[in-house]
Amino acid sequence: MTEEPPAQLLEFARTYTCGHCSGDTMRLAKGDDGVWHGYFSHDAGCPVVNGVISSIPDSVRALPECADYREDS
Repeated sequence: MTEEPPAQLLEFARTYTCGHCSGDTMRLAKGDDGVWHGYFSHDAGCPVVNGVISSIPDSVRALPECADYREDS
């Protein structure tokens, strides 16, 4: 049986969309250090994946409302 990612990370992965491409799949993996990571699949020409534009705005919009680190919650 595999360990499930935290509920907030699952919500983030479900909600995240890139504002610059049509990529829509996020792979979640637990690293050797025990920390969960999300890897979003962007289109090949996406300016986010090419490092031209930051993914931070899209990431902030995808934060779950239940997260205690959101200022507007």
